[in-house]
Amino acid sequence: MPRTEFGGTCEALVDLSNVTGRDRHAALARRFLDQSLLGPLREHRDVLDRMHANTQIAKVFGYQRLGEVADAASAVTATESPRPGRPSRG
Repeated sequence: MPRTEFGGTCEALVDLSNVTGRDRHAALARRFLDQSLLGPLREHRDVLDRMHANTQIAKVFGYQRLGEVADAASAVTATESPRPGRPSRG
């Protein structure tokens, strides 16, 4: 996985998988799940301070889309807020 500037890649690959019906694109999308962001989000911890929002938020959209299309429930869970308003800070 690249270390920088790959924000929308996961979502693009998930969309490609959805259009083509090929699971290999969804499998490749999973390789773009940034665990340093996804892990804390699964725990509903806000770790976005001092991160570039234009890249990080695109990753979150990818996680959501992966959950919708490829049945990756943990990715969807990470994108849900535990309560109305901002997630808890960790």
